[in-house]
Amino acid sequence: PVFGGVDLVVMDAPSLPEFGEGVGPLVAAWADPWPGEVVVSAGLADDALSEAVRLDRPAVIGRLTEACGAGPVGRWDRANALDVYCPGGEFASLPEDRVLSGSNAALLETAAGWECVQFEQADLIAPDTWRLTGLLRGQRGSVPGDAAIGARLVMLDAAVARARLGGEAYGAELVWQARADDIPQTAMFEDRAGLPWPVAHLRVRADQLSWTRRGSDVPESWAMPEAENAGRFAVGFDMGAGFGDPVVVNVPFVEWPVGAASARVAEIGPDGRTGLWAVI
Repeated sequence: PVFGGVDLVVMDAPSLPEFGEGVGPLVAAWADPWPGEVVVSAGLADDALSEAVRLDRPAVIGRLTEACGAGPVGRWDRANALDVYCPGGEFASLPEDRVLSGSNAALLETAAGWECVQFEQADLIAPDTWRLTGLLRGQRGSVPGDAAIGARLVMLDAAVARARLGGEAYGAELVWQARADDIPQTAMFEDRAGLPWPVAHLRVRADQLSWTRRGSDVPESWAMPEAENAGRFAVGFDMGAGFGDPVVVNVPFVEWPVGAASARVAEIGPDGRTGLWAVI
């Protein structure tokens, strides 16, 4: 048999421990017909590739036919919709409680990186084209971003696997290839999953700025004890000329200086990297 090319997607995804321990990007592929198994190789150069992961089933990979703006975090996004062209793939509507429990999750390619989104309603609006509505944005510590026409959407299911990379791959632009005769592609891996999550609940009361830490180690169920709101945080203030150098604090609050127009807060991880900023 003669098989066509493989649509390979390499994703520097947010924290998704259900796809296995270790550090490495998530990888998905689609081909029609599916060759049975796709061995994905990666390396620092075309002539230095080694096996990174084996994929045993095709993933559901679509592309947006309409642009989608960034949505809210912490509540339903009823304004935006994802119109997805996905030949050979299907989507299904699910009840609200199933979505809130983590179902119908996908990774969306945005200007801010790979955003984890979920959807409640799936409607077939044209041949191989679906409209996904009732969205939850910025899941798993990711940040909502603008998605352009042609942006990829990958369903998070058993067809997605985590690649295994050596330490020299971090921060490097790697070459990826699904088959020996496919055109190689490049993708940067910065271990976005290892970054601290953005903090939440920024508020100013009685001249004190406070916030709440978020993270994959915080229990998702309200039946569990509340996690300790502690860590190392970087805090910066805009006094009218842009944000200055941040200060580092070990408590989830700081005094609001007189004359500050806005503030931003980010958690500092155990490896010293600063997470994504939250602004008030």
